[in-house]
Amino acid sequence: MCYQGHTIRAGWGETHPENWRPEHVRDWVTFVAEKYTFPVELQGRILDLVQGFTGAELLSLSLTDFRSRFGQVGEIVFTALQQILDISPEYEGRYTMFGKLNDKVIGNKNISTF
Repeated sequence: MCYQGHTIRAGWGETHPENWRPEHVRDWVTFVAEKYTFPVELQGRILDLVQGFTGAELLSLSLTDFRSRFGQVGEIVFTALQQILDISPEYEGRYTMFGKLNDKVIGNKNISTF
């Protein structure tokens, strides 16, 4: 069980985000929306916006993309994803649950660009 009783379904917590299927993305977005207590109507809108998205597609979005796609909560969703990946510069060269970071490329962006 996770925050507010949300169960990690479909293994999003056990799978690298690059490999998330649409159901992983949906479950993770639901978790983030519940964790940060987004209004119910906003949760529904966000779920509609990620309908059919894979993790690779989610990772290809920039902070600007998140802001334009998700509006007022775009930065929160973006930051939550970055926290999973631990790709902020101060963590460069460290290990995460998915391995060492130093040469990690996400989509066509090197982590040093984040």
